[in-house]
Amino acid sequence: MNIKFGVLTAALITLLIAAIIILIIRKLHNSLYPYELIECAFTKNEIGVYYKIFEIADELDLEVFPKMRLADICRVKRGTKDYYRFFSKIMSKHIDFVLCSREDYSFVLAIELDDRSHERKDRIKRDRFVDNVMKACGLEILHITNTNDLERKIRERI
Repeated sequence: MNIKFGVLTAALITLLIAAIIILIIRKLHNSLYPYELIECAFTKNEIGVYYKIFEIADELDLEVFPKMRLADICRVKRGTKDYYRFFSKIMSKHIDFVLCSREDYSFVLAIELDDRSHERKDRIKRDRFVDNVMKACGLEILHITNTNDLERKIRERI
């Protein structure tokens, strides 16, 4: 009876220690990687706009790339003084939709969906910066608030 009790006690202590170690490892892992999956890649409004842009792009033999970083569209010119200061300004900003040629995947048009958040001062400043970057790179940018007359607006810009 004493041997069984001793084995059972040792097993329970081992399980308790293992559980504590697992909790510590999970807590440590969560503090090193405090990330979680976003429920959806788009807002409901963005989904509707994406489908409309996709239809138009398909007719025009173009591809649609959503949420593309500025740093994937343009780069800081070689030899620019303070390269990393300028790069840091484009590395975290993105364009809502970018149209590219299916032939060679060259950039054709950038499209920004301007929802109500674009009325805030910080967003106005950000939009002005992005517009100026696109102008410097020679890529047209189209700002839209809805999909009304979108095909005409796209055709006029490409």
